[in-house]
Amino acid sequence: MKNEMKNDEAVSPVIATILMVAITVVLAGVLYVWASELAGNQTEAGSLNQYKAEDHPSATTAGMTDNLMRLSFVNGPDDLTWSFLTITLFDEEQGKTYKCTPGGADCSVGEETADTVWGGSEVISIAEGGSTDICGAAGAGGDEGNSCEVKVSMQYKGKPIAGTSSVVAVA
Repeated sequence: MKNEMKNDEAVSPVIATILMVAITVVLAGVLYVWASELAGNQTEAGSLNQYKAEDHPSATTAGMTDNLMRLSFVNGPDDLTWSFLTITLFDEEQGKTYKCTPGGADCSVGEETADTVWGGSEVISIAEGGSTDICGAAGAGGDEGNSCEVKVSMQYKGKPIAGTSSVVAVA
């Protein structure tokens, strides 16, 4: 007679299948919670737009409504909502900063179509707002050929937008 040893201590196939399904469900739940938490903590990148600033074709005067520069997008995939956009001018010579908004007092933004966004293909102009003479006649004395360097920076939803850092306005 042959004496065979049988192992009766193994897990039955039904219990093994139930355990594998339970482990899979638990792992899927953990991965789902981890992925949704990771996706929810992402900060907004701002805008992928890139602007170009250039001197406005009209010369500056001693008045307070001169056009200083024109801004356009080199790369403008997004329309930027004015309420989230901050345009700032900085005059290093005078050490003054000016916040530009559509219809602003110190620094005004003019756009082709008066709406709530700066469109990706739209060219805007930055001008003195009527209460401040930012560049005068483009320098001291109002002589022809004088210039005024103004630095411009932009932020959208608190994130900087890449672009030209300064413009020289010429009388």
